[in-house]
Amino acid sequence: MSEAKSEHTDVVVEPEPSMMKRYYPAAVPVILGLIIFFLPVPDGVDPKGMQMLGIFVGTIVALILQPLPTGSVALVGLSIAMITQTETPSEALAGFSNTTIWLIVASFFIAEGFLVTGLGKRIALMFVTKLGKSSLGLSYGMALTDLILAPATPSNTARAGGVVYPIIVSLSKLEDSNPEPEESRKKLGAYLLLTSLQVNVVTSAMFITAMAGNPVAVDAAAKLGIEISWGKWALAASVPGIASLIAIPWVMSKIFPPTMLKTPQSSGAGQGRATQGRSREPRREDHGRNVHSAACALVPGYTTQRQRHHHGVCRHRDPPGHEGAQLEQPGDG
Repeated sequence: MSEAKSEHTDVVVEPEPSMMKRYYPAAVPVILGLIIFFLPVPDGVDPKGMQMLGIFVGTIVALILQPLPTGSVALVGLSIAMITQTETPSEALAGFSNTTIWLIVASFFIAEGFLVTGLGKRIALMFVTKLGKSSLGLSYGMALTDLILAPATPSNTARAGGVVYPIIVSLSKLEDSNPEPEESRKKLGAYLLLTSLQVNVVTSAMFITAMAGNPVAVDAAAKLGIEISWGKWALAASVPGIASLIAIPWVMSKIFPPTMLKTPQSSGAGQGRATQGRSREPRREDHGRNVHSAACALVPGYTTQRQRHHHGVCRHRDPPGHEGAQLEQPGDG
């Protein structure tokens, strides 16, 4: 009875945040934005430009402090610009007609498909099975996984954090390589993580759709009269990119060598998990849809920038009895 009482008394109830703390994230961007919005306009500066600066600063500060989700903050800033007539509706909404923005959005949908269906993880396990008998082979397997996913995954964070990183963590634990102590970390995990970091930077630069910032760069170049198609970008980046991917795992093994060179357990584990995943038949249709969608999005961009010629060529067809089926959240595998 006394033990139960002592346990009960150990419970600490955190006090509710003060009103200042609750409203601070919302108050700061509003105050800063209003101050700049109503500042005297310097000579030679358009009054609307000064007002836009106030809205811009307030929106950026709100994005940092997060009084609302990112999308809500952006919509509030957009609405304020139109309500104050700093921008006309056509000017404020011009970005939604930008094909580059919609390319990024569509690519993010495809990237989510790789994560939801587990296709990215399945690809990684395939390379682990084939190349995972050594630490160097594992690093090349992770590099190939990143390379294959890069064209249809515009978020390098999604590739590295959603697919490659979980596999590296699992393999490191399997080989008894843990974050602490340092000797354990250096067995395998640290080498694989550092290598995947360098590889991710390279694959992000190899394709327009490998990172969200690349289409923005293409759009900026187009305004200067320089047209860069998906195929031209990939062709120009292929030689330095592939050379870097071949060199990075080997160079990292010399700069930051793992103490464990042979990893037979990783190869066996990859084979086991891949076999387990293949036994789940319903997923094959999801994988096929995911690959088909990615191909339909990327092939027109590869052949020409004039994607209107390809409009209607790729039409997704659900298998009989699966019309309108949604992707299901897979289990482990």
